[in-house]
Amino acid sequence: MQDGIVQGKNNNLVSHITLSALMFYLALLTKPFYILPSGSFQIGDFFMMLAFLSLFIGGKKAHLESSDRYFIVFLVGVILINLFYYFRYFNFSFIRSILFFFFNFLVIIIVRNNYSDGFLKGLEKVCKFNILLQLFIFIIGKGAWLGAYRFMGTYNDPNQFAYGLFSTYLILYCINRKLRVKFLYLFFLITSFLIFRSYSMGMLLGMAMLFVFDIYAWLYKHKSSLGYGLYYFLIISFTVILIVFLVMFVGDLVGGRFSLQLFRRVRYKINRRESIINSFLLDRHLDNIINHPLVLLYGSGEGLMDRFNSVGDARELHSTWLGLLFYYGIIPVSFLFVWIYKNIKRIDKSLIPVLIALFFEALTLINHRQPSFWILILLFSYCSVDTKDEPVQ
Repeated sequence: MQDGIVQGKNNNLVSHITLSALMFYLALLTKPFYILPSGSFQIGDFFMMLAFLSLFIGGKKAHLESSDRYFIVFLVGVILINLFYYFRYFNFSFIRSILFFFFNFLVIIIVRNNYSDGFLKGLEKVCKFNILLQLFIFIIGKGAWLGAYRFMGTYNDPNQFAYGLFSTYLILYCINRKLRVKFLYLFFLITSFLIFRSYSMGMLLGMAMLFVFDIYAWLYKHKSSLGYGLYYFLIISFTVILIVFLVMFVGDLVGGRFSLQLFRRVRYKINRRESIINSFLLDRHLDNIINHPLVLLYGSGEGLMDRFNSVGDARELHSTWLGLLFYYGIIPVSFLFVWIYKNIKRIDKSLIPVLIALFFEALTLINHRQPSFWILILLFSYCSVDTKDEPVQ
């Protein structure tokens, strides 16, 4: 692998907006519009393919970092495992899973070869537009709903809608590390409100984690000016308030005094007869991991989940970290973890709240099929502590 793009972190190797970058922006702008069912080839995917093909105009060669070899090994594992099960069962879902990962590998290549401050400025505008668009659609009452309570905007699933907004805001937060993003916290409020209207528990948890650790990071950054006495007082006070709020929150849920649909959903999950762990496993369709633990060694392939006798039904496992282990086994996923570690190992301290929010939320829904997840991992790499520019103060 060539490491030429590494210099681009500091020297802005790509200093102008390329045709590939423009197609990439169009892909992200149209990604929220689900014309066909989930998992189908959408208009945003078409523009992403054009963004990749545009890299090679004029006989140019695409570059990758040396760390990306670990992702390639993981990708080879995904291909081999899914092909094995495809030829065993002749079910196209395994081929579709290969295409998802191959497609997102193209996203990695596109970002690697377009990264610059100018690229980030364009990405910032796209992210802001996508968030404001969903707010506008909500205000005029034209968005889609699941039932009477769960808003999903231009998407066809409220969890996809919430994850799209959640990951879009995290991208804005990362860009703020390199370039000052105007109205960042206003977009936090808008994103939180829309996610609240989707009643997606995992995304609300992710936004809450980001908020909490952002406050801790701010206090840590200003502890010298605050004075250590006031610093520790605020840390302890905020933690105590947070714990008391959580205790009261859970107590009210169990007592049944909340009537909002969000809290009804939480109360339903808590009041199920299973234990909290079993309830989580069943809710995410992860009980197959307990019923078939040996699959973690060699992988089940990602598709045809009715091969397994899941309790209640045999729907697809939610895409959590455990789900990836079940699909592809310990060895391929280990290479994926190495690739992620290579990209986050020198992450700037200002982005630790984003890292915690993303990986904590991924315990409930990693959404590895969405380009935004992989874009965030790459942004962690580019916003590392070895870059020459200083963090935004």
